[in-house]
Amino acid sequence: MFEPPSISGTTASPAATTAAPESPYVQPTFNYALRIWWAFYWPLGVATIFAFVFAVIIGAVFRSILHSATQETIWGIVGVIMAFYFAFSFVVMYYILDKRFRHFRVALVSSADYAHPQVVPRTGARVGRVWFAYIWRAVLYGVVATFVVSFPLNVITGAFVRMPAFYFFLRLAAEIATSGAVGLYVIYNNIIDDRFGDARVCLLGRDFGTAPAPTQANGVPGPAVS
Repeated sequence: MFEPPSISGTTASPAATTAAPESPYVQPTFNYALRIWWAFYWPLGVATIFAFVFAVIIGAVFRSILHSATQETIWGIVGVIMAFYFAFSFVVMYYILDKRFRHFRVALVSSADYAHPQVVPRTGARVGRVWFAYIWRAVLYGVVATFVVSFPLNVITGAFVRMPAFYFFLRLAAEIATSGAVGLYVIYNNIIDDRFGDARVCLLGRDFGTAPAPTQANGVPGPAVS
């Protein structure tokens, strides 16, 4: 192949014209984090709503039996919702850690050799580390965010105290928005490309690990020959 002469008048060396190998990693961006967050958040939100409705129905049944809503009944409803939320969030996290999106995939990669990614299985211990890291940060940051937002929120919703239905809707919408923002922040800053024990959560090319390795003429796997 013809090579254009360099400034010094000599032909450029093959090493200088050979393109650098493409990295298997995909650079995390806010847009990609948003897609991961949405894939994690929406099934969890829908399931939590169903758990809330189920807990309210169970609470109503107990209330009809006991003829009054006791403190134990209320705490029982809260306990059912929280237990379901934590258990189902673990299932969704397990699903997310091997999910393929349009332009990338999420994977657990061995921390032993970051330069040459090796996808590792999603064991309960590995998923549990990622899940716990997400949960405690989401809870802690959520408490702080709720405290900060409560002051302006009380001012805004205070005008609708005489409209109980609308007041409840505003408070619920604000809580959902705050929880969603905190979850997105944790995923983007504390989960993606972070190390958890012997594995890291990384973004790889969508077909990484599934495309066949290039072969030479003798059928032995090796670098592609142009």
